[in-house]
Amino acid sequence: MQNVLNEDITCLILERLPITDLGATHLASHALRRLSKAVIGRRYRRLLVPYAGEAWQDLVRFLRQMQTLIMGSSTHTMFLGDTEHDMWDLNLVVPPTSFNILDEFLINVLEYVCISVISHPAMALGIEQFRKYTKQGKVMTLASPPKNKNVLHTILSVPTTADMIYMTTGGVTCLYPQWLDQRVAICSGTGNLVLSTNKLGCAGELHNELRVELGMAFIGEACGNRCPTLWHHIQEKHMQKSIDWDLSDSVTKMFFNVDIEW
Repeated sequence: MQNVLNEDITCLILERLPITDLGATHLASHALRRLSKAVIGRRYRRLLVPYAGEAWQDLVRFLRQMQTLIMGSSTHTMFLGDTEHDMWDLNLVVPPTSFNILDEFLINVLEYVCISVISHPAMALGIEQFRKYTKQGKVMTLASPPKNKNVLHTILSVPTTADMIYMTTGGVTCLYPQWLDQRVAICSGTGNLVLSTNKLGCAGELHNELRVELGMAFIGEACGNRCPTLWHHIQEKHMQKSIDWDLSDSVTKMFFNVDIEW
């Protein structure tokens, strides 16, 4: 009984940890590795069940088969362990060849209704096909990049560094993790396409405590390679932090044989 109680208390503590800290517990002991894996699994299920109900495992299977990336507020919750906010939207990005297949699944199987085919102007450069769906107060979006672009180009077209987080069904990656750690969101080249009266991606929609900076002047010195306006290669390890919980759909596979600079 005492062991069960101790495990329950440990799980409550683990629930609030960023996923990077959960990953680090894997090195501590076999028991912590087991508990942290269970916490990660529950956190991921909590993100998807509201949108698919009992069919959430079917959704996971389709997301994996269609090589889908999830972006937006859900990835923040997965990465940071912020479970206090209710999620109301799930944003999916797929290769162009997967778009129609996943569109049919969302409409015919999950019974979502398409309400828009126009994405926000701030995302237009990274999106060629777009659908917005709704069902019982929940919203899902589906997007794919232009045919000559990679799905990561869509992730990199977001208005702030705070939105440059994405996950597969088996892991999550954060670009510019040093700024997220400091709760700072720096506007990207598309940030000026968002009206000042509107919320700016996750920086205003979910994490109001994030400070939005229009440039790098706030650090008071030359930003060097920390500047998001510089060109970086997608494989630069210091520019991203990745955690896998299922190696069969490792998030780091997105970096293999991909030549992307931004």
